[in-house]
Amino acid sequence: MMINDIVNRAKMILLDIEGTTTPMDFVHKTLFNYSKEHMDEFIQNNSDAKEVAESIRQLMEQYAEDARKHLELPSWSDVHGPGYLKSASTYSKWLVDRDSKLSSLKHIQGLIWERGFSSGGLKGKVYDDVPAALERWRKFGKDICIYSSGSEISQKLIFTTTPLGDLSRYISSFFDTRIGSKRDSDSYRRIAASKTLPPSSIIFFSDVPEELEAADKAGLMTGLVDREKKIMPGREKFVTVTGFENL
Repeated sequence: MMINDIVNRAKMILLDIEGTTTPMDFVHKTLFNYSKEHMDEFIQNNSDAKEVAESIRQLMEQYAEDARKHLELPSWSDVHGPGYLKSASTYSKWLVDRDSKLSSLKHIQGLIWERGFSSGGLKGKVYDDVPAALERWRKFGKDICIYSSGSEISQKLIFTTTPLGDLSRYISSFFDTRIGSKRDSDSYRRIAASKTLPPSSIIFFSDVPEELEAADKAGLMTGLVDREKKIMPGREKFVTVTGFENL
Protein backbone atom coordinates (compact mmCIF):
# COMPACT_ATOMS: atom_id res chain seq x y z
CA MET A 1 0.00 0.00 0.00
CA MET A 2 1.25 3.47 -0.89
CA ILE A 3 2.08 5.81 1.99
CA ASN A 4 -0.54 8.37 0.95
CA ASP A 5 -3.21 5.67 1.05
CA ILE A 6 -2.10 4.83 4.59
CA VAL A 7 -2.19 8.48 5.66
CA ASN A 8 -5.63 8.91 4.10
CA ARG A 9 -6.92 5.95 6.12
CA ALA A 10 -5.53 7.29 9.38
CA LYS A 11 -7.68 9.25 11.81
CA MET A 12 -4.64 10.23 13.85
CA ILE A 13 -1.04 11.02 12.92
CA LEU A 14 1.48 10.37 15.70
CA LEU A 15 4.89 11.98 15.24
CA ASP A 16 8.32 11.46 16.74
CA ILE A 17 10.44 14.63 17.08
CA GLU A 18 14.19 13.91 16.69
CA GLY A 19 14.93 13.20 13.05
CA THR A 20 11.24 13.29 12.15
CA THR A 21 9.94 16.82 12.72
CA THR A 22 13.13 18.37 14.08
CA PRO A 23 16.82 18.01 13.11
CA MET A 24 18.81 15.67 15.34
CA ASP A 25 21.53 18.29 15.83
CA PHE A 26 19.05 20.74 17.32
CA VAL A 27 18.16 18.24 20.04
CA HIS A 28 21.54 16.61 20.62
CA LYS A 29 23.68 19.71 20.30
CA THR A 30 21.64 22.84 20.94
CA LEU A 31 19.19 21.56 23.57
CA PHE A 32 21.40 18.99 25.28
CA ASN A 33 24.33 21.39 25.56
CA TYR A 34 22.08 24.13 26.88
CA SER A 35 20.76 21.85 29.63
CA LYS A 36 24.28 20.81 30.62
CA GLU A 37 25.52 24.40 30.73
CA HIS A 38 22.69 25.39 33.09
CA MET A 39 22.33 22.17 35.11
CA ASP A 40 24.47 23.18 38.11
CA GLU A 41 22.79 26.53 38.56
CA PHE A 42 19.28 25.18 38.04
CA ILE A 43 19.53 22.32 40.53
CA GLN A 44 21.28 24.47 43.11
CA ASN A 45 18.66 27.22 42.89
CA ASN A 46 15.53 25.09 42.52
CA SER A 47 16.12 21.97 44.63
CA ASP A 48 13.48 23.09 47.14
CA ALA A 49 10.74 23.06 44.52
CA LYS A 50 8.58 19.97 44.93
CA GLU A 51 8.84 18.75 41.32
CA VAL A 52 12.61 19.25 41.22
CA ALA A 53 13.11 17.54 44.59
CA GLU A 54 11.06 14.58 43.35
CA SER A 55 13.13 14.36 40.17
CA ILE A 56 16.35 14.39 42.23
CA ARG A 57 14.95 11.58 44.40
CA GLN A 58 14.25 9.53 41.28
CA LEU A 59 17.73 10.29 39.98
CA MET A 60 19.16 8.87 43.23
CA GLU A 61 17.17 5.68 42.72
CA GLN A 62 18.50 5.33 39.17
CA TYR A 63 22.02 6.02 40.38
CA ALA A 64 21.71 3.15 42.87
CA GLU A 65 20.44 0.89 40.08
CA ASP A 66 23.33 1.88 37.82
CA ALA A 67 25.78 1.24 40.66
CA ARG A 68 24.40 -2.28 41.06
CA LYS A 69 25.19 -2.81 37.38
CA HIS A 70 28.80 -1.78 38.11
CA LEU A 71 28.73 1.10 35.66
CA GLU A 72 31.56 3.62 35.80
CA LEU A 73 29.64 6.41 37.50
CA PRO A 74 30.59 9.83 38.79
CA SER A 75 30.69 9.85 42.59
CA TRP A 76 27.55 10.80 44.56
CA SER A 77 28.01 12.43 47.97
CA ASP A 78 25.95 11.31 50.95
CA VAL A 79 22.33 12.44 50.72
CA HIS A 80 22.89 14.77 53.66
CA GLY A 81 26.34 15.91 52.61
CA PRO A 82 27.25 19.37 51.30
CA GLY A 83 28.03 17.99 47.83
CA TYR A 84 24.62 16.36 47.37
CA LEU A 85 23.21 18.81 44.85
CA LYS A 86 26.48 19.00 42.94
CA SER A 87 26.43 15.21 42.71
CA ALA A 88 22.88 15.26 41.36
CA SER A 89 23.94 17.76 38.72
CA THR A 90 27.07 15.84 37.75
CA TYR A 91 25.14 12.59 37.42
CA SER A 92 22.46 14.37 35.36
CA LYS A 93 25.08 15.65 32.92
CA TRP A 94 26.56 12.14 32.77
CA LEU A 95 23.12 10.85 31.77
CA VAL A 96 22.70 13.61 29.16
CA ASP A 97 25.97 12.54 27.52
CA ARG A 98 24.54 9.03 27.21
CA ASP A 99 21.22 10.19 25.77
CA SER A 100 19.36 8.73 28.72
CA LYS A 101 15.58 8.55 28.38
CA LEU A 102 15.08 8.66 32.17
CA SER A 103 11.86 10.58 32.89
CA SER A 104 13.28 12.44 35.89
CA LEU A 105 16.21 13.71 33.80
CA LYS A 106 13.90 14.69 30.96
CA HIS A 107 11.71 16.61 33.39
CA ILE A 108 14.66 18.62 34.72
CA GLN A 109 15.89 19.26 31.19
CA GLY A 110 12.41 20.42 30.23
CA LEU A 111 12.32 22.92 33.09
CA ILE A 112 15.73 24.27 32.11
CA TRP A 113 14.65 24.59 28.49
CA GLU A 114 11.42 26.28 29.56
CA ARG A 115 13.48 29.06 31.09
CA GLY A 116 15.68 29.22 28.01
CA PHE A 117 12.74 29.53 25.64
CA SER A 118 11.02 32.07 27.89
CA SER A 119 14.14 34.26 27.99
CA GLY A 120 14.66 34.04 24.24
CA GLY A 121 17.91 32.11 24.65
CA LEU A 122 16.35 29.20 22.78
CA LYS A 123 14.06 29.03 19.77
CA GLY A 124 12.21 25.99 18.46
CA LYS A 125 13.19 24.39 15.17
CA VAL A 126 11.44 22.09 12.72
CA TYR A 127 12.17 20.87 9.20
CA ASP A 128 10.93 23.20 6.46
CA ASP A 129 8.19 20.82 5.31
CA VAL A 130 6.64 20.37 8.76
CA PRO A 131 4.50 23.54 9.13
CA ALA A 132 2.71 23.01 5.81
CA ALA A 133 2.22 19.30 6.56
CA LEU A 134 0.67 20.04 9.96
CA GLU A 135 -1.67 22.61 8.43
CA ARG A 136 -2.61 20.27 5.59
CA TRP A 137 -3.31 17.30 7.86
CA ARG A 138 -5.48 19.38 10.18
CA LYS A 139 -7.38 20.73 7.16
CA PHE A 140 -8.24 17.16 6.25
CA GLY A 141 -9.44 16.41 9.77
CA LYS A 142 -6.49 14.44 11.07
CA ASP A 143 -5.81 14.42 14.82
CA ILE A 144 -2.08 15.22 15.19
CA CYS A 145 -0.12 14.15 18.28
CA ILE A 146 3.52 14.03 19.33
CA TYR A 147 5.30 11.14 21.07
CA SER A 148 8.90 11.81 22.07
CA SER A 149 11.42 10.85 24.74
CA GLY A 150 11.72 14.54 25.64
CA SER A 151 9.37 15.79 28.34
CA GLU A 152 5.94 17.13 27.42
CA ILE A 153 7.17 20.56 28.51
CA SER A 154 10.10 20.51 26.09
CA GLN A 155 7.98 19.15 23.25
CA LYS A 156 5.52 22.03 23.52
CA LEU A 157 8.33 24.57 23.68
CA ILE A 158 9.87 23.31 20.43
CA PHE A 159 6.59 23.79 18.56
CA THR A 160 5.42 27.02 20.17
CA THR A 161 8.60 29.03 19.51
CA THR A 162 9.53 28.27 15.90
CA PRO A 163 10.56 31.10 13.52
CA LEU A 164 7.25 30.50 11.74
CA GLY A 165 5.24 30.99 14.91
CA ASP A 166 3.29 28.74 17.23
CA LEU A 167 2.76 25.38 15.52
CA SER A 168 1.28 23.76 18.62
CA ARG A 169 -2.15 24.97 17.48
CA TYR A 170 -2.19 22.02 15.09
CA ILE A 171 -1.30 19.46 17.79
CA SER A 172 -3.92 18.05 20.16
CA SER A 173 -1.73 15.97 22.51
CA PHE A 174 1.90 15.53 23.56
CA PHE A 175 3.06 12.17 24.95
CA ASP A 176 6.39 11.51 26.67
CA THR A 177 7.98 8.53 28.43
CA ARG A 178 5.56 8.80 31.33
CA ILE A 179 3.23 6.78 29.14
CA GLY A 180 5.99 4.22 28.59
CA SER A 181 9.07 3.47 26.53
CA LYS A 182 8.88 4.12 22.81
CA ARG A 183 10.15 0.60 22.22
CA ASP A 184 7.32 -0.97 24.26
CA SER A 185 4.17 -1.93 22.36
CA ASP A 186 2.00 -1.23 25.39
CA SER A 187 2.92 2.46 25.17
CA TYR A 188 1.20 2.74 21.81
CA ARG A 189 -1.84 0.85 23.08
CA ARG A 190 -2.10 3.36 25.94
CA ILE A 191 -1.88 6.27 23.52
CA ALA A 192 -4.65 4.78 21.37
CA ALA A 193 -6.81 4.16 24.43
CA SER A 194 -6.27 7.72 25.67
CA LYS A 195 -7.64 8.99 22.35
CA THR A 196 -10.43 6.36 22.28
CA LEU A 197 -9.23 5.22 18.88
CA PRO A 198 -8.48 1.72 17.59
CA PRO A 199 -4.71 1.35 17.07
CA SER A 200 -5.33 0.49 13.42
CA SER A 201 -6.59 4.05 12.81
CA ILE A 202 -3.28 5.64 13.87
CA ILE A 203 -0.11 6.06 11.83
CA PHE A 204 3.18 6.60 13.66
CA PHE A 205 6.11 8.31 11.92
CA SER A 206 9.60 7.84 13.37
CA ASP A 207 13.19 7.56 12.18
CA VAL A 208 13.86 4.61 14.54
CA PRO A 209 12.90 1.14 13.21
CA GLU A 210 12.78 -0.36 16.73
CA GLU A 211 10.10 2.16 17.70
CA LEU A 212 8.13 1.38 14.57
CA GLU A 213 8.36 -2.33 15.33
CA ALA A 214 6.80 -1.73 18.75
CA ALA A 215 4.04 0.40 17.21
CA ASP A 216 3.40 -2.21 14.53
CA LYS A 217 3.01 -4.93 17.17
CA ALA A 218 0.44 -2.73 18.90
CA GLY A 219 -1.54 -2.59 15.67
CA LEU A 220 -0.62 0.91 14.47
CA MET A 221 0.19 1.79 10.89
CA THR A 222 3.78 3.01 10.50
CA GLY A 223 6.06 5.10 8.33
CA LEU A 224 9.85 5.25 8.53
CA VAL A 225 11.24 8.78 8.17
CA ASP A 226 14.66 8.68 6.53
CA ARG A 227 15.52 12.28 5.82
CA GLU A 228 19.25 11.64 5.49
CA LYS A 229 18.87 8.40 3.52
CA LYS A 230 20.74 6.40 6.13
CA ILE A 231 21.42 2.68 6.09
CA MET A 232 19.29 1.34 8.93
CA PRO A 233 18.89 -2.32 9.89
CA GLY A 234 15.24 -3.31 9.66
CA ARG A 235 14.19 -0.47 7.36
CA GLU A 236 13.01 -2.91 4.70
CA LYS A 237 10.05 -3.80 6.94
CA PHE A 238 8.52 -0.33 6.66
CA VAL A 239 7.17 2.10 4.11
CA THR A 240 9.78 4.86 3.97
CA VAL A 241 9.51 8.61 3.36
CA THR A 242 12.24 11.24 3.11
CA GLY A 243 9.96 14.08 4.19
CA PHE A 244 6.36 15.22 4.43
CA GLU A 245 6.11 17.47 1.35
CA ASN A 246 3.77 15.18 -0.58
CA LEU A 247 1.83 13.56 2.25
